[in-house]
Amino acid sequence: MDTFDPADLPELLKIYYRRLFPYPQYYRWLNYGGVIKNYFQHREFSFTLKDDIYIRYQSFNSQTDLEKEMQKMNPYKIDIGAVYSHRPSQHNTVKLGAFQAQEKELVFDIDMTDYDDVRRCCSSADICSKCWTLMTMAMRIIDTALKEDFGFKHRLWVYSGRRGVHCWVCDESVRKLSSAVRSGIVEYLSLVKGGPDIKKKVHLGEKIHPFVRRSINIIKKYFEEYALVGQDILENKENWDKILALVPETMHDELRQGFQKCHSSLQRWEYLKKTANKYPSNLKNDKHGPWVELEIMLQYCFPRLDINVSKGINHLLKSPFSVHPKTGRISVPIDLHKVDQFDPFAVPTISSICHELDTSSTNEEENEADSDVKRRSRDYKKTGLAPYVHVFEQFLEKLDISRKGELLKKSVFNSSLFYKKRFNIVADWRSLYAPTRGGRREGLRGQRALLGEFLPIFRLRHARSRNQQDKGSDCGQRLTRNRILIPPLRAKLPSATGVGQARVCSLSAAILVPRSLYSKCCLRRYSLSAAIRLSG
Repeated sequence: MDTFDPADLPELLKIYYRRLFPYPQYYRWLNYGGVIKNYFQHREFSFTLKDDIYIRYQSFNSQTDLEKEMQKMNPYKIDIGAVYSHRPSQHNTVKLGAFQAQEKELVFDIDMTDYDDVRRCCSSADICSKCWTLMTMAMRIIDTALKEDFGFKHRLWVYSGRRGVHCWVCDESVRKLSSAVRSGIVEYLSLVKGGPDIKKKVHLGEKIHPFVRRSINIIKKYFEEYALVGQDILENKENWDKILALVPETMHDELRQGFQKCHSSLQRWEYLKKTANKYPSNLKNDKHGPWVELEIMLQYCFPRLDINVSKGINHLLKSPFSVHPKTGRISVPIDLHKVDQFDPFAVPTISSICHELDTSSTNEEENEADSDVKRRSRDYKKTGLAPYVHVFEQFLEKLDISRKGELLKKSVFNSSLFYKKRFNIVADWRSLYAPTRGGRREGLRGQRALLGEFLPIFRLRHARSRNQQDKGSDCGQRLTRNRILIPPLRAKLPSATGVGQARVCSLSAAILVPRSLYSKCCLRRYSLSAAIRLSG
């Protein structure tokens, strides 16, 4: 991998934004299928240019406008903000107080500098493979909670380019959450509390919350290798004192004597656990036993979130595929299925992918007839950026599938009245009755039958004339003035109907479909569900 030189960044950015930045996927993400009018146009972008020139309230009409502006300005950093009530670029022309942030993804920012009081290998903005395990644990704990405790489906994890990770929760319902709800979520996910002057920052109650218990199970998988071997948190007396500050004072003397006899952090940790279990627990004051061990593990390994980033709707966050101006690394998506294998030092730099592109271009004869879009889509695939764009595309694919499913549900549910008006659903009267044990027939008029998971509920009704009864039971195709009769179908009704407990096994129904729909779709023996879905 080529060594990155910040002095080369201006020229490298020109190549990156012109030939390598994944504009189609980027626009596809932030446009969210174009379902909401002007959603992308009301999104705020901010650019940080050379010499720390900061430009806020940028907005664009289309992907083309975004491309042109980014290729013109070549920003050192890109931040994404909220979706506003008006175009951000016109915020100065809007009446005072009318320009408001309305929606934004729920975001989380986890920075390695927040762990400086518990990591020994690095400090400040520096990271290494030893302390990166903290980010791995944080991603696993937060992602599991977002999925299992809150039911959020679409979570995009992104490497910041230097010392941290970001999470974008993109569910439609989540983007509409208020600041108060966002604050509640991040508060739920926060356990390490207190400033630099507070030594003990984790306090467990008598009953441990299932989220905390699950987090402890994740930490246990990494704790020995990370804390006791990699960080060697009990190596010497200076480090012992940090641990002793987290346990009850009644244990200090015994632990100091025992630590001196041990020869490694692993041995001292086992001695600490045995000693803690010997003391009776006073839950109102000092907690002994397993609480001592768990509180230490949580303080050293539990995720530390920036609450202000998450709770503010109008708070900006660094964009995926932005370039870090000091390291040159690209802010790339992370595959959570391979989070343990993710290596921040293997992330491509802007200099390395530009060099790969230059090498591939000299080895291949360029086809001048290719359009710029085709050439750009082909260019990033020649570099180390390709696997990370693929992870992003997989995320977008799941987002698209979910959005289409939600649109189908809403469309069918909201169209139930429309179907009642536009379609004549005529049920064969013979199937609306079934014999009971006493030989009598019970009517089911007005009962509801659910004809499919995504279908509206229709009320079955008697045919009001003999002519309609004949139409309902006739399997032939009959034309009416404006509609075409689709032959009857059979579907199971609920076992308990609520009217005399009549046992109905099936129904026969005919559906009259508009002539235009029939000719357009060439319907013949379509089922009711297929006809409804096509018409929706």
